[in-house]
Amino acid sequence: MSHIKNCGWAEIYTGYFARILYWAVYKASYIYNWTLTMITILYILTGLAFACVVLTLVMGTVAMSKKSEENRKKSNKWMWRRIYAQVSAILLLGITMYMRSKGA
Repeated sequence: MSHIKNCGWAEIYTGYFARILYWAVYKASYIYNWTLTMITILYILTGLAFACVVLTLVMGTVAMSKKSEENRKKSNKWMWRRIYAQVSAILLLGITMYMRSKGA
């Protein structure tokens, strides 16, 4: 621990990040079933996309509930973001289902 006192916070953070990255690459090299990893990543991304849809829907509804011109524009932007999030969520869901049907 005495070597930590002599170096800056940036060096500690960089060293910590490098150790985490090395550990992740080292552990990933032992994963033989890459399709399992890919389908897991797709599940996580699909869940995040659906959470994003719900978040944008709530934010758009909150902005819509306030009666001013600025909030009307914000609501419109949030609803367009919701549409983009829905498209990405449906595409990710389709890719996930396709990969799942192929045995991944």
